[in-house]
Amino acid sequence: MLAALRTGAPTSEVSPISEVAAALFAHEMRWWRQTAEHPKWGLGNPTDQVLARVLLALVLLDPPDEVSTVAALRRIPELTKADEERLRNFARWATALYPLPPRGGLRIGPDLFSDWFVSTRLESDAELSQRLLTDLADEQIGRILTLLARAAEHHPAAGALFVQLLGEDAVRLARYAIFAAVTSTRRKDLDEDTAATLTASDLDPPTVAL
Repeated sequence: MLAALRTGAPTSEVSPISEVAAALFAHEMRWWRQTAEHPKWGLGNPTDQVLARVLLALVLLDPPDEVSTVAALRRIPELTKADEERLRNFARWATALYPLPPRGGLRIGPDLFSDWFVSTRLESDAELSQRLLTDLADEQIGRILTLLARAAEHHPAAGALFVQLLGEDAVRLARYAIFAAVTSTRRKDLDEDTAATLTASDLDPPTVAL
């Protein structure tokens, strides 16, 4: 699969997941750009960065309705002052490319690659990461911690993001972090990271048990 997407000479080495994912998403980004240029979407000639940020926000925050979708997209710096129609157009464009499943939110392919996209984007885009990971409802944070715990099985950046997000408010987020760690095959590592973060926050045992 990777060999078919490469433009340079192939190597004899087996490519790691990150290399495969990077090649696949380079291909996806060209597709995003080509489709976004069509006048029917009314997106106003967005940059590649804006398109990637739109998809990241929708995958990560999983807004359940149109109002929350508009609010999620306003977290993107370039779209903070955009009118609602344009924001709805971005949502329509995204779901046309990646139709919503019967249950759950927007997904960009299999979890293995979607998790790589989320992890690397959050790690490399500090400005957007800050905007997307603050002022969230408990349910959203719980879902994001679970996503990051799963992603950490293959993408180390996700584990660091898990610890960072937990550290923002360890007392409030303890139960979500513990549940997320239980769902991961990297439970031991995440348990240790969670315990260290909670210890540093002086969280008492009764609070953890809630």
